[in-house]
Amino acid sequence: MKTKSISRVTVLFLGCLLLVFVGIVSSANALVMTISDGLNSQTITDDDGDGHITYIGSLDSWLINVVTGLSVPMLGEEDAPEMDLASLNVSGGSGTLTITLFDTFNTPLHTGISGFHTMWGGTTGGSVTLDTIINGTTYASFSATGGSFSDAQDILIDPGSPYTMGFNATINHNSGAQVTSFDANIAPVPEPATIILMGSGLIGLGGWVRRRQLSDKHKEKG
Repeated sequence: MKTKSISRVTVLFLGCLLLVFVGIVSSANALVMTISDGLNSQTITDDDGDGHITYIGSLDSWLINVVTGLSVPMLGEEDAPEMDLASLNVSGGSGTLTITLFDTFNTPLHTGISGFHTMWGGTTGGSVTLDTIINGTTYASFSATGGSFSDAQDILIDPGSPYTMGFNATINHNSGAQVTSFDANIAPVPEPATIILMGSGLIGLGGWVRRRQLSDKHKEKG
């Protein structure tokens, strides 16, 4: 009877450990970057879960001088995620290069978040298109040809949970001498009421500091 009792306790303990492990795995993000020229591709994953991946190398005739992907926990929070396709710089290729960065989030947006704000900016010697995609749907699409560019757009949606979010960049060069370089970001947008509360809080804090300074001056005079 004693052995049987210990066995039940052991099974219960192992079951609890399994539930904790499953919870940790299910809450982990899946940050993945892919780079493809239509013939070959590279896939880079965030194996250590720190929300940061970088690739430097070549793909056929293309030189990926650097491209970095950032996400939770490096940027933002699970219920207010932020993503960067940062320091992207490619050259040397002729044709089309596609770079994607996607992450999966298992937590619903915070109640004070009304959606996302996406923006990009950089330069290109050819042409480039950037799509911001959530759950397989393109909500923002920016395009630029020959020169510097920047743009931004709000995406006011509730993506539900879980949801996948990220970027799809398509770069076209006519010669190996052309260079494309840009940064892209998507960040949470606070609801208007949240912004008002934050503003009121800052005003209140400013008033408190001002009163404290006046009080200190009064004490000094006394």
